[in-house]
Amino acid sequence: MNRFYSMNHSPIDFIFKQTARDFVVEEIPLYEFSGEGEHLVLHIRKKNLTTWEMIDKICVHLGIKAKEVGYAGLKDKNGKEIYEGDIVESIFSDDPEDLMLGIYEVKYIYGCFWLLCEGDEYSPLQEFIKNGKVDCEVIGNIYENPQLLK
Repeated sequence: MNRFYSMNHSPIDFIFKQTARDFVVEEIPLYEFSGEGEHLVLHIRKKNLTTWEMIDKICVHLGIKAKEVGYAGLKDKNGKEIYEGDIVESIFSDDPEDLMLGIYEVKYIYGCFWLLCEGDEYSPLQEFIKNGKVDCEVIGNIYENPQLLK
């Protein structure tokens, strides 16, 4: 492959880095907000707070319940965004003495991410992550890596 340089100078070396700190989620709504109605739309930039810690702070300030708050950008332990169809490797720990390692498909049903478990049973991924009961990592997706589920 021939390289094209727009200037007559030597190449500039650089490194792309990927850390949770560099991770930015910007959701683009399907339509413009009218500024009227019963909803409050916030653009939040947070640092050193989990999504749930931020939601808890908003709920305390507004006097509402966490289930009334929507958000975007659920991430795995490496800061990678989780989508429906992803395959995650998770370590569940309801009891520190009883760790369970598994590979699961992620589903998005009724506004919530779920892990498809054995026998077509679902477990709510957000609740496990929020309560510190699961350590999950995206390892592929059902389209490019279906063999991971076998």
